[in-house]
Amino acid sequence: MRRMTTMLGAALLIAAFMSSWPAAQSKALGYQDLLGGWCSATAKLTFTRATMTVRLFRDSSSVERKITRYEFHDSSVDVYWLDEDTHETSSTFGEFGKGGNQMFLQPADNVPHREYNHC
Repeated sequence: MRRMTTMLGAALLIAAFMSSWPAAQSKALGYQDLLGGWCSATAKLTFTRATMTVRLFRDSSSVERKITRYEFHDSSVDVYWLDEDTHETSSTFGEFGKGGNQMFLQPADNVPHREYNHC
């Protein structure tokens, strides 16, 4: 009887652990999820901790913008950067998927919903 109680207790402990497993595995996004090269159908974005470089495929033009900060959330990243007039603006990336190899630029005023893949 004592052995059966011990086995039942162990089974309940394992069941409780397994039910909390997905919550234990979830985490906020971080630099490792965003830094590096990302390609869409029209451009390549390259993120470092300090800069965002945008290279357009149609004419190979490139522009580098200073990043002022990143704000990481559970499922999205807000990237704050300085435009050509040195005004701070931001872009939000979310919908990370395919093992961290895919993300989407989130739509905003005159900004389309655009898919990016690690490249």
